[in-house]
Amino acid sequence: MLFALLAVAAQTISAQVNSAEKAAKSFVVAWKNGSRAQARKFASETAVAELFKTNGKNAGWQFISCGKRKTGANCSFYYEGGAAIMRVVKKGSAFQVAGISFRAD
Repeated sequence: MLFALLAVAAQTISAQVNSAEKAAKSFVVAWKNGSRAQARKFASETAVAELFKTNGKNAGWQFISCGKRKTGANCSFYYEGGAAIMRVVKKGSAFQVAGISFRAD
């Protein structure tokens, strides 16, 4: 199965999170920029603490997709050696990364 892989480049972050994909991508950008304060705009403290255990500055993460769930979505990223799956939930009209798990290749 082929996935279209899109790079998540370091960029300016906007707090407009009207989709699960935007919340997940913005969270990764904040991590790559080393900004916990920005990351908290898009994710729970639990998710921020988990992702910031490592430095994202040179992370080569590639966005794969978001799959809908009853309460939000699971958004996946690929990196050399594994993948990250983010559980994104809808809070009111906005989306927030509630948790993150990792899978080794």
